[in-house]
Amino acid sequence: MAKDLANLPADVLSELFAQASCTDPPRRLDRQEQRRLRGKKYSLGWILMTHVCRRWRVIGLDLAPLWAAIISFFPSPSVADELLARSRDCGLTLELRGQLEPWIIQHIHRASKLEVGSLISSDSRDVLTSTSLPALHCLTMRRSFDDIQTSSRIDAPNLRKVSLHETVMLFASIMHQLTTLEIIHVYYTPQDMIDTLTHLPSLEHLKLYGGLWTGSFPQTTVHLPHLARCNVHASSAQFFTDLWEHVSAPPTVTIRLVTNDVPNVSHLFKVLRPQLAYASHDCLIVYSSGFSLTCGEPDAEGHHIAGVDWLFASGIDLGRAFIDMIEQIRLHIAVASIRHCELELSSELKYLQFDDADPVIKRLGDAIGALSGVLSSTTALALQGFEPDRTLLRALSPRGTSIPFPNLRTLYLGKNQSSWVGRHRVGPEPAVTTDWSLVEVTLKARKIAGVPLHHLVLAGEWCIRETQTQAWTEQWAQHSIQCRDLDLVKEVKDERTLVTKCETCDIPELEPPELESEGSDED
Repeated sequence: MAKDLANLPADVLSELFAQASCTDPPRRLDRQEQRRLRGKKYSLGWILMTHVCRRWRVIGLDLAPLWAAIISFFPSPSVADELLARSRDCGLTLELRGQLEPWIIQHIHRASKLEVGSLISSDSRDVLTSTSLPALHCLTMRRSFDDIQTSSRIDAPNLRKVSLHETVMLFASIMHQLTTLEIIHVYYTPQDMIDTLTHLPSLEHLKLYGGLWTGSFPQTTVHLPHLARCNVHASSAQFFTDLWEHVSAPPTVTIRLVTNDVPNVSHLFKVLRPQLAYASHDCLIVYSSGFSLTCGEPDAEGHHIAGVDWLFASGIDLGRAFIDMIEQIRLHIAVASIRHCELELSSELKYLQFDDADPVIKRLGDAIGALSGVLSSTTALALQGFEPDRTLLRALSPRGTSIPFPNLRTLYLGKNQSSWVGRHRVGPEPAVTTDWSLVEVTLKARKIAGVPLHHLVLAGEWCIRETQTQAWTEQWAQHSIQCRDLDLVKEVKDERTLVTKCETCDIPELEPPELESEGSDED
């Protein structure tokens, strides 16, 4: 090999090994690869780098943490013994499953990261729940016990992250270092859940997916002063509200709630009151299937400083329960701090014919009017969807002394924020029928009332394969310029992001039929 490569500094080689261990770990080959490689079952990955030359091998063999991370990968006790020797006194990454289960149990006290496979033996379970594991930092369990509703306790006081899949595991002592708890398919009783959270005073991230409570919650409150993010996905919103009524968390916690039912909206907002009333929330998004209330710009992972987000995950949207949501938002959020707002009606309300005598239309108008009237600090408003809804446009017009969005400066039209239904539609949208005359009437009414808009913006991500994109482009070119020429706004801008393919392009129902070419031999 090249002399320069052979003589790379030891620290550079160590970093190369470390990077390779992340990007190319040992792995089991799939069936096609095994056939191609004549029955070979494994790829050694980064281990092959230790075969480059003697010097590389000496340095690679000395990197104990890398060997400790793969110690249970190969299903051979003799190989595991060799890797254990190379790991020296490092904490081990172990997988408790399969042929190595007896070997792993013998060395489980050295585990720093442990993944327990499905349905381990009763002997292994007894060892796991009776052995002190002070070195264990990360625990993952995947339906590890035959009886998924039977709880056991683990003595691992230095755990930092726990992920449980269809497994109930309690803690034997207060877990001062545990910051992340994830439970997939919750089979905990209310008492066990409260008991678990009580043992986690430093918890920062909580994720619960699926499950139902059996029985009632104890009359106690769990204090989680460091909780920063709570993600819950449940078939019933009551799963969340029953738990959250017994949790005391900071108002800054970011809550992401996904439910498969429409809850009692009043009760949901009552339970969320401390978080909804956080005074620093500055962005409110109300869409056909839920709402989002956030603070500040998201970080690289999409997380906000604080926020509450609820999504009704279904093939339909909220329907008339949307009005309940609008009414409760006005009552519970700190409206004075909202700078940016986005609105989209549920489909049922969107297509109702305007009629002041209709009690549903009247209630909807009153709810939107009341909300827009108190959003006194909002300077930017986005009306979501392929075209602005007439009810929402009418709500922007002043009525007597009532001025909706009194400090509004910018109005965004277009798909500025897709709703659940919008992202998962199964057929083409109807033709664009934007009521531009109503847009002009609304802009004129605000100008006469002394609260004109400064900017009219077409925004959002648009796919050029959708016929609506071209229709909007043509309409916008004509009518937006007309609004500016009539001095109804100072500036019009097209800020759309045009893409050549979107999520819905792969839906067969949306694809144009392919015509067979002449000369095809497929008969």
